[in-house]
Amino acid sequence: MARRYPALGGDRLPPALAWLFGYLEHAHVHVDDVLGAANRVPPLTVSALLDAIEMAGEPKALANPEMVAAALKVYIEGLPEPLVRHEQYRALLVAASEGDPRARVDALMRVVDALPDAHRECLHRLCDLLVQLGGKTPGTQALAELVRDWSDAIVPARPSGPVGREFGERMRERLHFHALGALAQHSAAVFQNAPLRAAQPELRMPVASRAPLAPDP
Repeated sequence: MARRYPALGGDRLPPALAWLFGYLEHAHVHVDDVLGAANRVPPLTVSALLDAIEMAGEPKALANPEMVAAALKVYIEGLPEPLVRHEQYRALLVAASEGDPRARVDALMRVVDALPDAHRECLHRLCDLLVQLGGKTPGTQALAELVRDWSDAIVPARPSGPVGREFGERMRERLHFHALGALAQHSAAVFQNAPLRAAQPELRMPVASRAPLAPDP
């Protein structure tokens, strides 16, 4: 039987979700610990870690970065409703497609401001985490790989309406990659109203698997 995850509510994340983020934000984590982790770690291992968090609150002895990354992705994908709710889904896709960087950030801010507090907090921490991990290797390849791996986790699995009917799976994958990529690249401006950084090259969706990325020396 699939594990049930509590709906996000209020202005704080559930303790288990906050613990998972905190571990990955502060542990020595490499990109390859996170990429595809949910496909490598058995579901029973993920459940055991979440049970330990809920019972003990600090199960570091049981955890490693790959296990925690898998648990975080499984938890987010298992929420009763996605981080970007159905009513904001199309607005997110439109905002991410704005050509002017300032207009894109303004449109993304309107989308995230319409989200419930806990959804916005979770999305903010996820974007910052992807940027933090992606910054451990030169260039934008690592961030692009991470965005592709996580992009479907934040949006409705089966969107309704024109977008869901008009586009096939491949196009949906590209749209979701583009949306999360825009949020991640502009995370500080979108979530914290920080000054817009110099123009950055748009992330390119990876088209093939690659060898493990080497961190900066």
